[in-house]
Amino acid sequence: MKKIALPLLIFIIVFVLTFAVLSLGLKLSTNPADYVIQSVRHMFWQKSIISFAAGSVAGIVAFMINKRR
Repeated sequence: MKKIALPLLIFIIVFVLTFAVLSLGLKLSTNPADYVIQSVRHMFWQKSIISFAAGSVAGIVAFMINKRR
């Protein structure tokens, strides 16, 4: 369980951080709630795929390092 938990946690963290960074590029002059909603909706699938790929790479690297120990 411990060998799977660390790579999974790293995957989730990298996925969320990558998605957040990709969402920062959208500039709107509106209230904060609408800004968050629109930044998530804008190019959702592209940001999700890129974030999934980055999270997968980080998770695989963490799994391989954990496997060597």
